[in-house]
Amino acid sequence: MSTQVTLTIPDYVYQQAKQAAQAERRPLADILNEALVQAFPTVHVSPGRAQMEKEQLAFHRLHPELMALYEGQYVAIYQGQVIDHDNDKLALVARIDEKYPSQVVLVKLVTSEPDKIIYARSPRLLK
Repeated sequence: MSTQVTLTIPDYVYQQAKQAAQAERRPLADILNEALVQAFPTVHVSPGRAQMEKEQLAFHRLHPELMALYEGQYVAIYQGQVIDHDNDKLALVARIDEKYPSQVVLVKLVTSEPDKIIYARSPRLLK
């Protein structure tokens, strides 16, 4: 699916795109379209990803303490601190959604093995 739009772009951008189109003997629209596609890839990266990675690092840093206090329970980590815990994940998530509606909060089960290791075998083609 495509959408047609009209844009106003700076003259220097237009001139550079026009030169590239002439050099490559391609339509100007193709050059501009390609530049936009490259600027906005189809794979979306959540804006909260960096924050979630920080919360995961905090979980690993706090793991020994979490094991002593919350083994077998779900913990909620926000800004590197445990903010809540519960045996019932759904109840915990409901409270977190109410108190921190648009914030990135890690909810994770505390077990002796902080992360499962998943091994994926790749098929090999033989000639």
